[in-house]
Amino acid sequence: MDFVSGRVNADCAMKQPLVDVKAVVGRFGGRAQLWRSLTAAGIEISPRTIDNWVDRGQIPIDRFTELVLLARLQGWKLIINDHLNPLNK
Repeated sequence: MDFVSGRVNADCAMKQPLVDVKAVVGRFGGRAQLWRSLTAAGIEISPRTIDNWVDRGQIPIDRFTELVLLARLQGWKLIINDHLNPLNK
């Protein structure tokens, strides 16, 4: 993004997602296990929503916050820095 003009240039648009969503979902045991864990914790979500995160390579921040809390309930820490993709140059 050109911070002066606020426009997104073509180079920026082609970069990979910042967070490795597949790794985050995998850390919870995969898509199905993540869905089971979220619903068991009282978080309403459809399996298709998790599929969409993986397909798009994005997790909405409110959902990521729920994942952090779920990890805490499971006795471990979800740290975003552990799941960042290297930036394309």
